[in-house]
Amino acid sequence: DLLEAQGIRARVVSIPCRERFLAQDSAWQDAVIPPDIPVRVVVEAGRMQGWEPLTGPFGAGTTVEDFGHSAPAKVIAEKLGFTAENVARVSTTALAHFRSQGKAWIERTSAALQRAEQPRSQAPPQ
Repeated sequence: DLLEAQGIRARVVSIPCRERFLAQDSAWQDAVIPPDIPVRVVVEAGRMQGWEPLTGPFGAGTTVEDFGHSAPAKVIAEKLGFTAENVARVSTTALAHFRSQGKAWIERTSAALQRAEQPRSQAPPQ
């Protein structure tokens, strides 16, 4: 609702087991998380490590990078940023980053891929 109020279309995908998700074929993965969605935000009561293949270069996350916190669930969730307001803030920040850097990144990546696909000239025999 917070993102929608800002005119940002968003969808929520639950991936309770990252390893099982990644074990699926790419067509299935792409149906769940379309590859043309460049900004992806992870909300994980654990580390961000390992989510990078799913978030891509413009992804972001609300995660826990340390341990030892103790408090009632509502208090600790708020303290660690697991609130709708914070997830919306992280999402809009990631989207702003994509809007400012994404086009140039896509152009550089596309050019690099095109160069990589071109046949390489062979060195003359010696």
